Amino acid sequence: MNYLTFVFKDPDTLLVRCVGVKYKKTPFTDQDISKLLKSGTSNTEVKLWLKDLRKQNKVPLLEILYQGKDSCEACFVKQKTFIECVKNGTELLGQQPLVKRYTKKVRKNKDMRLPIKDQYGSEYPGILEAAEQLLIAPSNISKVLHGKLEHIGGYKFYFI
Repeated sequence: MNYLTFVFKDPDTLLVRCVGVKYKKTPFTDQDISKLLKSGTSNTEVKLWLKDLRKQNKVPLLEILYQGKDSCEACFVKQKTFIECVKNGTELLGQQPLVKRYTKKVRKNKDMRLPIKDQYGSEYPGILEAAEQLLIAPSNISKVLHGKLEHIGGYKFYFI
């Protein structure tokens, strides 16, 4: 599979409006990229925004962040861009950040609480802390840790 991580930017403000990943079996061509500019993604909010821009005779700025065969890297680039946008207060179309603060009591017993790390060497005291920092659902991190998913958001997690 070939993967393409991209962002759409507003032509007036130059702010990122959408972050996405596309994939297909054959390599991406210029025709695929021009089609992406016309149709956008399957997200309804993005499609409506593109339609409004076309009515104003404007075209969004398309920036390709990653193009290659590694799905993990494509998702990682998307998630990093998404986290940067959330930290900067940029409102993305059709994408809601995980803003829930997990109130579940963190285990006090150090023996029962297992620290984890990602493939980049970052360590986290537990799943909930990693979820809040990386804006990923804790259940998905758990699925990666237990081998049910290969990666989530471009991250692979391991128990320390």
